[in-house]
Amino acid sequence: MTTVPMKPGLLCFVISNNHHMLPDPFFWSYLKMRKPNGSLAVKGSSSIKCASINDGIHQSLLFGAEWVFLMDVDQTFPPMTIPRLFETAKKHDAKVISVLYHLGRAPYGPVAGWIKDGNYVNANGESWRDYYAPIGQGVVEVDWVGSGGLLIHRDVLAKIGWPPFLDEWEPGMSFRKVGHDCTFSERVKEAGFKIYVDASICSPHGKFQYFGTEWAEAFHESKMVEHMDGVIHRQTLEADYWDTVWQGELLKGHEREAQYADTFKQIVEKVPENARVADVGCGAGVLMTKLRDAKNVHCTGYDFSEQAVQIVKSKGFEGRVEDVRNFDANGDSGRYDVVLATHVLEHMQEDKGFLRVLKSLCKKGGQVIIATPSNPEVQDITEHVRGYNDQEIKDLMASVFESSEVQKNARDYVAVGKV
Repeated sequence: MTTVPMKPGLLCFVISNNHHMLPDPFFWSYLKMRKPNGSLAVKGSSSIKCASINDGIHQSLLFGAEWVFLMDVDQTFPPMTIPRLFETAKKHDAKVISVLYHLGRAPYGPVAGWIKDGNYVNANGESWRDYYAPIGQGVVEVDWVGSGGLLIHRDVLAKIGWPPFLDEWEPGMSFRKVGHDCTFSERVKEAGFKIYVDASICSPHGKFQYFGTEWAEAFHESKMVEHMDGVIHRQTLEADYWDTVWQGELLKGHEREAQYADTFKQIVEKVPENARVADVGCGAGVLMTKLRDAKNVHCTGYDFSEQAVQIVKSKGFEGRVEDVRNFDANGDSGRYDVVLATHVLEHMQEDKGFLRVLKSLCKKGGQVIIATPSNPEVQDITEHVRGYNDQEIKDLMASVFESSEVQKNARDYVAVGKV
């Protein structure tokens, strides 16, 4: 096979488009992805899936690619997919790393797993196509992966030989015995490389389906909407969800200032000039920027989202990656004149405990300022654990602070506790 010398660092996106359609969800997710400078994309030109992948890889090698990233057009990808995969590759000295994606039909199992007695199985040792089992958390070493969302180094392709992807067909039959992704994985392992799935990078996987009465009745009788609400709600309580939120808003140039205008104005009025301020659950640091501009304050942002803290630091603020649900002030105890938490309280299972953490960060004589939705429609969104009425928020503040006051605007409560 003809190749050209490797161009170090060059990444080529291989779009496997064997049905010659480019769905909008895939197209826009690709455009939003952060890409290394100089990266390029090629489209596999074949109606057979594994041939489409091989053709795309061949085109990539002719450009001198060091890395290829295989993409199926029935998937979407988070904006930070590539930077996070490269971080995983560096940390684990890995040359084959996949995103986490799931089978496009029930039981929706992860398209990755292990080989046991010649069978392709999930984490429970069961058939991955027939039974669901979570693949695990973080970066997981596996025996095989699917070809959608797969980052491969050139060294792997050189060592396993050409073509890298091959289907094995049952002799005399019209169905595959082993798919191209599994034969690829087996050859990769035989060549001495490890295969990883970064389960923190989830790529939604869609299919073209037709839904009839039976499917609709089964969907509703199983209370799938309620179950999905619960799953989504649990996801919103963790950092990975908010990493994606802040990445997306940064890429769009979106700031939340407009919807919080009255609330931010009230908070800015309450913060003294040149104060030392902690913003807990700071997000992208919008309020910190307003305070610095208006009151010349020194701000430190706390958030459990690494992406949020990176954005805050890029704006010139101090930033700390901390999960306040497990946080002990320790060396930061009594450090700040003002401690802020805007639109965080409603996400907390232990609201009183959260207020005590904020209080512990504040100097004697300082103040803790809280903003939380007062509008019932805002209180009721999936991300929120709870909402408060006028009396409930006053009682909560009074249970933690010796003196407190609560104001209300069209959207939020703004509550101040004296320390």
